[in-house]
Amino acid sequence: MSEKKLFKTFVSDSRNFIDNMVHIIDELKKNPGNNELITQAFRNAHSLKSEAAFLKEEEVLKISHSMESILEKYRKRGAIVVKPDLDKLKFSIDRVNEIIDYYHETVLDQSTLETMQPKDVPEDKDTVKQSSITEVTGIPTLTAFEKTLLREARNRDEKFYRLTFEIDKNFPMKYAKAFLVISNLEMLVNVVRTIPVFGEENEELYERMSIFFTSGVAEKEIYRAVNVDQVTSIKLAALSYDMFLKDSSWEIVRKRKNNIVKVESEKLDQISNYIDEIKIDIYRVLKNLDKIDRGGNLKIILERVKTYSEEMEGVIKAVEMVSLKESFSCFERYVRDLASELHKKAELKIEGADVKISRKAGEIISEIVIHLLRNAVDHGIELPGERDQNGKPPTGKILLKVEQEDDVLRIIVEDDGRGIDRELVASQLTNGEIDLTKNEDLLKVLTRNGNSTKEKPGRISGRGIGLDIVAHKIGELQGGKLLLNSTIFEGSRFTLIIPGGFALTAFQLVRSGTQLIAVPKKNIKKIMDIQQEHYSSDSEGALVYKNLPVFSTDGRIFATDRKPSEIKGLSLSYLGKSGIFLFDEILFEKYLSEQDLTLVIEDNQYLYRVLYGENNAEYMYLNPAIVAG
Repeated sequence: MSEKKLFKTFVSDSRNFIDNMVHIIDELKKNPGNNELITQAFRNAHSLKSEAAFLKEEEVLKISHSMESILEKYRKRGAIVVKPDLDKLKFSIDRVNEIIDYYHETVLDQSTLETMQPKDVPEDKDTVKQSSITEVTGIPTLTAFEKTLLREARNRDEKFYRLTFEIDKNFPMKYAKAFLVISNLEMLVNVVRTIPVFGEENEELYERMSIFFTSGVAEKEIYRAVNVDQVTSIKLAALSYDMFLKDSSWEIVRKRKNNIVKVESEKLDQISNYIDEIKIDIYRVLKNLDKIDRGGNLKIILERVKTYSEEMEGVIKAVEMVSLKESFSCFERYVRDLASELHKKAELKIEGADVKISRKAGEIISEIVIHLLRNAVDHGIELPGERDQNGKPPTGKILLKVEQEDDVLRIIVEDDGRGIDRELVASQLTNGEIDLTKNEDLLKVLTRNGNSTKEKPGRISGRGIGLDIVAHKIGELQGGKLLLNSTIFEGSRFTLIIPGGFALTAFQLVRSGTQLIAVPKKNIKKIMDIQQEHYSSDSEGALVYKNLPVFSTDGRIFATDRKPSEIKGLSLSYLGKSGIFLFDEILFEKYLSEQDLTLVIEDNQYLYRVLYGENNAEYMYLNPAIVAG
């Protein structure tokens, strides 16, 4: 996969992680002691950090790492999350949202930009590190996003400042005080960068801080905002935009490619929705055709239309397919760079990746493989000295292999590292109470939430969440499996098995009364907490929520004296129409192979029975066309 496509996937995934975090934080405010919610939030922060690390998005990496640190202390202790920490998490989420919004609206604007690179960003990592962390009074190297903020502020004729403040060195809660100062400032100004980057809960980091910001308010208002107890020094300096922007215009390159038309995935989804409607209507007509078509001519025409719609569906699916080889193309560099960061040597070999799979399946597989590759480099491959003592070459070998057999896809990640010390794992993670001779027992322990043999978590790993996320992701795949085979001093092999073809559809499972319902993720705009005061009725007496029509599994709901009891809602979109589907409880995501999925249309025109393979599923399928009916 090209770096640009990886970046687009990163933006899309980050939005999902952040949307999940917002929903979870809202739930934690109501139930701050819910450890499952804390774990879910931690998983999302860790996944965000993993993808940011892979693409070297340092700012998102630092913010997500700080969110991990906050959640980690509650996840380990099972304690109640206090409001200041919820506020810090919300603060961090908002910051990531700003960055992702910028990337989505500017960097990934396909109609105008093919490639975008700032001309004046230095490549020297040491320089960036020094200016970002050590030199509090120096000139930091700004990211492309931060430079855009400066350009916009300059266009608004705002002034550009650096404010440096110091907190009493004997004051024990420097982090909280710095948070207060930044919060006060953000009510007046537009913060561009803080040094150090705010979020890491290390009290000594915040004894002295610099904040770069733009503002149109009087300087006395700025002083008043930061002049709080325990702040012992405040210095405000006006800066020149030219110091940071120089000639930092974007280099815009537009490429014209013959025979290639870029289509947004949402448009493909919309075409798929139309095809679904055609197929459903044809099915209904054919079911009752004998009553109206004595001569049989209409049946011939409908059968032809049915064939056309199926062929159209095949074309759309073909367009949505991606090559695993393309998805894996950046992994070799990732392994090499990650090994170098850990003072190791490692190389990746990729075999058998010429396989076409659905875009969604490719995204899921890539996310899982990134975790497994990082695990191999960090935990598996030894330092060169240790490899030399064990009679191995200094460069570790990692194999990423794809195998295809009938309708089963196997993804293998294998390394020639130290292997897994089963006795150490049993001692540290099970107190020696579990025999880990069998690979399946070892895998169960390693994928358990929070388990890690590292004494101290680092930037790369050590929180015991990487393999937990892998297991969680595979659990979302119907019939997906993860296998482990490891030999001490020889290496480890993880095998991901995906049955039932390589085209996956994502569903959100919810509970409505006693029914489990699967809703296509592509049609869900938002998950909502329903507030009774937002209900009203339209001119025809139908119930509306924030001006949107309201639906249950039986169709449109009309207003009565009693409001619906459901506390949750899905904002659905289908063929240009929108509405709210009410339900009681959000459950989990599920990815189903389209090849094994059959929808059985019965009495309810919007709620279908689901066959997966030859078996009845435990859930029903909600046709999103309910909001267009």
